[in-house]
Amino acid sequence: MLRRLHVLFLLLATGGLLAAGCGGGDDTPDNKGEAQQECLDQAARIDDAGARKIAEEACNGNGDKARDAAVKQCLDVARNIPEGDRRKTAEDACEKGK
Repeated sequence: MLRRLHVLFLLLATGGLLAAGCGGGDDTPDNKGEAQQECLDQAARIDDAGARKIAEEACNGNGDKARDAAVKQCLDVARNIPEGDRRKTAEDACEKGK
C-alpha cells in the first residue's frame, strides 16, 4: 500500500513539473525549446526510473508514450499485491488509464 502511494505521489509530482513550466515569472523559459529542456532537467532529478521515464516522455510531448509508461508502472506495482480481489481491483484501475 505504501509503495502504491509512493508511485502515485511521483506521478503527481511529474504533473507538477509539467505545470511549473506553464507559469509566469522571471525565470520562465523564453521559448518552447528552453521550456522542454528545463522540464527534462527537472525530470532527470526524479529518483524512481519509472516515474522519470514518464516525466521525460511528457516533457518531449509524447503523451501516448507517457500514458503507456504510467500504465506499465501502475501494473508493475499492482502485481506486487498478493493475488486476489485487491490485486484485480488495482490492475483494473491501472487499465483504465489506457
